[in-house]
Amino acid sequence: MTILDDLFNLAEENWNSIQETADSTQQVVVYAAMAQVWASDLKASNTFQPLLPPIDRLIYNPPITLKSPASFVGSLLTITAPNFHIFPVQPNYGIQWQGNASTAATDDETGVVYFHVDAGGWGNVQAFVAVTLYNLRLEAF
Repeated sequence: MTILDDLFNLAEENWNSIQETADSTQQVVVYAAMAQVWASDLKASNTFQPLLPPIDRLIYNPPITLKSPASFVGSLLTITAPNFHIFPVQPNYGIQWQGNASTAATDDETGVVYFHVDAGGWGNVQAFVAVTLYNLRLEAF
């Protein structure tokens, strides 16, 4: 999960660099470009068009205490690292996609995070979501 490890470590470095400085009015953010495909479309032999939600702005929330989770929170997507500061444990990452929980998987070579969720709505609809995270930076709030 190198992409998520790097994302949280870099966010923490940026967050620590602005504490108690004139830059403390800034937030650490990353933007997520997403594509959603219904599981039934993946099983079908015909072509399909993925749903492309708008780019989501995820704001970094550092862990408040040693055992609290670090997270990136957006309007559609939340990525959590529940044991981010507990060493030597490797962080496990959680996903909340429109209120539905999932487990993250990554393709570190392409820089894509992906997961499978029960999308709800019309019965038991399953969806596959791929996310590219880019442009981690400080922004004024």
